[in-house]
Amino acid sequence: MGDMVIGVECRAAGAEKCYMREIVAAAEDFQVPLTWLIGVSLHDPMGNAALYRDEYLHRIPAWHEVGVLLIAENGADCPDSAGHCDLARLGKDVLKQLHVKPVCCKLTGADLAATSVKTMEDIGILVAAGNVAGCCDCSGEPYHPALSDVRKPGDARLVVLPHGGASVLTGEAMTKVRSGAPLTFGVLWDDEDPGTRLRELLEAATQSGATVRTLTPACLV
Repeated sequence: MGDMVIGVECRAAGAEKCYMREIVAAAEDFQVPLTWLIGVSLHDPMGNAALYRDEYLHRIPAWHEVGVLLIAENGADCPDSAGHCDLARLGKDVLKQLHVKPVCCKLTGADLAATSVKTMEDIGILVAAGNVAGCCDCSGEPYHPALSDVRKPGDARLVVLPHGGASVLTGEAMTKVRSGAPLTFGVLWDDEDPGTRLRELLEAATQSGATVRTLTPACLV
């Protein structure tokens, strides 16, 4: 009987349809909170976020969590060296325009690195999910990394969840929650039809006694 987090990657700009209404309805039927991750990229910083500001953000129940999805393009890590645009800081600034102060994020398209940790701490991020190349913790459980080496436990304030999550739509998250994992991080995109998969996963979590929580409190326990 562990915890389960459902992260919804919000990146529907340019898609034919956003399935937020269906996803929210499933969560409300099971009375569970979700973590909504608003996509921000260097290529188009405000385009996706503006769509959610204008059309969708008001549909997210107040007791759910809203964080930022940092979309690194071309395999680049969060660029935080002098003279370069900082994706993590950009994500915070963009969500500020949506009147959201994110305390959690997910990095996709690149591996988390030690240089990212300090930047994320500086902007108030408490929990960061994302792949960590060569991570020493094979369990995939959240941990405080070392500032000099994100792969190793240390004394950083930031908590890292060292993987990108298990897909809800392919059944990967279902397999993990049924295995009794201490923490299942299931992910789906809101521009893909969740069909019955999300409801089946929430039903399985209920039957197994798993507690559905948002990303930040699930990782800070």
